[in-house]
Amino acid sequence: MLRRNLLGISAACLAAPRAAAAGSRIQRVEIVRWKAGKSAADHLEIEAGGGRIGVFGPLGWGLPKLLAEDMAKLREHLLGKDALDRRVEFESLWKAFYAGKELSAYAAATDPLTGQNIEGTTRGGRHSPTGLRIMALSAVDNALWDLRGKIIGRPVYRITGGTQNRRRLDVYSRVGEGKDLGEARRQARERWEKGQKKQKWYFVFGPKDGKDGLKANLELVRVLREELPEATLMFDNHSMRFEIGVDWVVELGKQMAQYRPFWLEEPTAPEDTEGYARIKGETGLIIAAGEHHYTRFQIQRLLDRKCLDWVQSDPDWCGGISEWLRIAEMVSKHRGVKVVPHCDNFMTNVQCVASQPVSLCPMVEYNDAQTEQKMSYRTRVLRPVNEVIDTPAEPGLGPDLDRAKLEKL
Repeated sequence: MLRRNLLGISAACLAAPRAAAAGSRIQRVEIVRWKAGKSAADHLEIEAGGGRIGVFGPLGWGLPKLLAEDMAKLREHLLGKDALDRRVEFESLWKAFYAGKELSAYAAATDPLTGQNIEGTTRGGRHSPTGLRIMALSAVDNALWDLRGKIIGRPVYRITGGTQNRRRLDVYSRVGEGKDLGEARRQARERWEKGQKKQKWYFVFGPKDGKDGLKANLELVRVLREELPEATLMFDNHSMRFEIGVDWVVELGKQMAQYRPFWLEEPTAPEDTEGYARIKGETGLIIAAGEHHYTRFQIQRLLDRKCLDWVQSDPDWCGGISEWLRIAEMVSKHRGVKVVPHCDNFMTNVQCVASQPVSLCPMVEYNDAQTEQKMSYRTRVLRPVNEVIDTPAEPGLGPDLDRAKLEKL
């Protein structure tokens, strides 16, 4: 039997590329702006023979501009290549674009493009300049996976090389910020009654807000637990990820433990590995993180320090589905650690989770408002019912662009 690597490529295929059939050769790479109703957004399209088009989007975070700037080089690297050759993926693209700038530098807390040491630093925003470059190539990788699925005629999760055939996935829901405790209580109850038993809420205060901010965060936890004694409650933040204030976070964690949070998410800045270790060690809480960590090399630092319980690497941000699969394989070797990708694009996440065993990836994150908006360009919207989503049967990533209703700008 041929040995297969984590992408499902046989050793023989890696050693000797097959001759590409005309129908799988890449013929077009383009950013297309589509209008759906009053909304418009850029999508990356990669087309092979027979009119089969791999699509990824809508694109945000300034990625259309980055991809447009590199379009000539991207076409040079992709046009004429066999879309079914899985060596044409994120990592090979990175090496072609940034020769000598090894992503493994992240393992030593070094930015691979700038060469600067980033341990213990803050970004001043969600993504670093290097991270945005990784996200741009992630979009290419994901579009390639969509194209492969359409050529083969199967959903992506059935062609990743795994043996899983998960037709239904458990879901947890992102709810929102708890600025108004009365409104938070009402919304939590309303969602509970609609079947959302697993809810993630956001803190809006961080270390810079001192004792008053800490108290406000704790009040949110208390009110939600009081309202929903049996719920699975996760807590994320829109503030702590931009700061380093470990003492403050440790105190928050110790005090919120009495309310049985399922996890505390991104309690400090992504590059604050030492802070993660302290927070995990001194609070004993379940820690989730990874959406703002790029590639497996940044995740490995947290795993080595045993301070991460749920890895949230986002296939749209970490290096595409190809790199996400590498991360999943790496995490599978760490007993008790699980993977649940952050939800930037629900379709991509569903395919990733469905490709893995439930013991490693028990559930998928869902953001209702964001998913409705992003999938408004598609033939249908994926909507879970009672915290369960049916895995899409369509070839590729899922429901395709509904070109009949879209206007090309």
